Amino acid sequence: NVPVRTRTRLHAGLLAYVTYGPQSVGAVNGLPVRPGLLLSVESGVDHLLVTGESFESIAFLLPRDDVRAHLMVRGRGAEFHLPEGIEPLQVDSAKVDELFEWGKRLVSAALLRPTMFDDASRERTAAREDLFEIVLSTVSVADGFESTRADRTRVSYVNVVRLAEDYAMAQGSERLYITDLCRITGVSERTLDYAFKEVMGLSPVAYLIRLRLHRVRAALLRTREG
Repeated sequence: NVPVRTRTRLHAGLLAYVTYGPQSVGAVNGLPVRPGLLLSVESGVDHLLVTGESFESIAFLLPRDDVRAHLMVRGRGAEFHLPEGIEPLQVDSAKVDELFEWGKRLVSAALLRPTMFDDASRERTAAREDLFEIVLSTVSVADGFESTRADRTRVSYVNVVRLAEDYAMAQGSERLYITDLCRITGVSERTLDYAFKEVMGLSPVAYLIRLRLHRVRAALLRTREG
């Protein structure tokens, strides 16, 4: 129940289909979580997750090659779109909620009887097939996500913050200035300020101060360990 901001990346060779609890409040790459949202993600792509209180999500991770093989056997290889990057999909809310609740039941079963998911168990094989079927059936009725102007603005702000943060973290101990961040992101100081306050909840100056303090603390810790 504590707001969290983090960046994450899916392991190579996997696809993720992410559902969110009905009461969840948060954003993915600046896009607010809302009823009926299903996020499809391919490996190797960073995404920024900001969660509010009472946030719940379940990510269904599927090997990309297994999904392709499953579709080919079923004769559906040409009709099913696999994600490229991060793609938000809009599905009937009841359908997404059904997928979310199925995932919660699977997690509960695993907690109660972890051995049922050993490599050789029939339950593991059955759960795997059920997982393919329910995920693919949900994705097959998804529509393209219609973003609003506010959505597009928030997404652009996230991209600005990501560029600035990547640059700042790559500079090591070098001193940074707002001019550097404007140059790297290609936006004005005003837009940079709007982006940081919207995404990070603090100004670019406050961010740089915290970054410098973090680096000083990390350097002190390294010195003590040495």
